[in-house]
Amino acid sequence: MTNSKSIPFDEEYDVVVIGAGLGGLSCGAALAKQGKKVKVLEKHAVPGGYCSSFRRKGFIFDSSIHFLMGECEAGGWVYEAVKELDLLDEIKFLPFKNPQRKVEINSLHTGEHLGHAS
Repeated sequence: MTNSKSIPFDEEYDVVVIGAGLGGLSCGAALAKQGKKVKVLEKHAVPGGYCSSFRRKGFIFDSSIHFLMGECEAGGWVYEAVKELDLLDEIKFLPFKNPQRKVEINSLHTGEHLGHAS
């Protein structure tokens, strides 16, 4: 399928990863670390998949940042993946304190602390 925004590539790759979410980026990085020539394709304007944000009507929404709570600390899957890729010196994890989710239902405002789902 070709459109005016298509950018052709004629190089050869060992692996082409479709999707630049956390899974695609992680797989691409792991394969590149193993010496593979990797191309990661993403149809959206920014990488990250559900681990990114978007704006609507003046508000910024983080669609899944709460999912990473605690996972960027030693022992968490994000930390361990970054460590395995030898990228700990390249990434600075910032503390994420008191995340909130605000739900508005018929003008009723509730703040629900996000933690592990029960």
